[in-house]
Amino acid sequence: MSDDELDYLTNQYNLIHETDIKENELEDLTQQIKEMSEIEKNSEIYTQAIYQLNKESGLMDNCYDLYRSLSKNSSTENMANEFQDMYYRMSEMKEELETHLERYRNNDFSIDDLQSRLYTIKSLYKKFGGSYQSLMENKVRIEKQIDLILNRENVLNQLKEKIEKKKEAYFKLAESLSKKRKSIFKNIEEHVMEHCHDLMLEHARFKIQCDNKEPSSNGIDQIEFFVSMNPGQAFAPLKESASGGELSRLMLALKVVFQSQNGISTIIFDEIDTGVS
Repeated sequence: MSDDELDYLTNQYNLIHETDIKENELEDLTQQIKEMSEIEKNSEIYTQAIYQLNKESGLMDNCYDLYRSLSKNSSTENMANEFQDMYYRMSEMKEELETHLERYRNNDFSIDDLQSRLYTIKSLYKKFGGSYQSLMENKVRIEKQIDLILNRENVLNQLKEKIEKKKEAYFKLAESLSKKRKSIFKNIEEHVMEHCHDLMLEHARFKIQCDNKEPSSNGIDQIEFFVSMNPGQAFAPLKESASGGELSRLMLALKVVFQSQNGISTIIFDEIDTGVS
């Protein structure tokens, strides 16, 4: 990867890391903005209500004065108690209004700050999958990519080492397989020749040629069958040197030999191969 890609990934990671979004922050912010907006909307009402309750000769003063006056007469004592309860209730209401107002005034963030933070979070979510979980997954993914780039030499060396070990193991198995194959070539050749004579191919000669080839899933051996069907004839690839009838009989010999290698002693043909009488 290029330095430009590293810079891009680093900027992406820093953006997520420095924003430092908490798991439920989006929901908390939404609720907080809703509450703050409501308090801001009602702050003048709260202020006016507190003033009416608390001002000199206001609701609370008047209620308390009524309580004091009525409590002096036993016949109005019950009414006095009711005004006293009203006074305490208004006092509680005043404290509740003051708490709402104080909460708004003492908040460390303005609604604009909260809305700006909300916009930032939503933008990041939109860019990185739409949720807190996907944002964190992307953060981990980007961090791994950055680490991979910064340590690419070590990673490449480790991969090369793994490849070399795999190649070493492959060639060890391939060479072992090649030796096993070659060890049975002579036996197969002799058995094929025996069956060729039984199939009226008295002059046929058969041999297996094994050359090296590029490594593949079946080893490093390029195996090809060669035959000579007539006296004095040079060996040539099986597909090029036999006629139709000869080829059919030779293939029958090969089938018998290969099946016997698998422990099968009897072969039943439903329809004998073309060219074999």
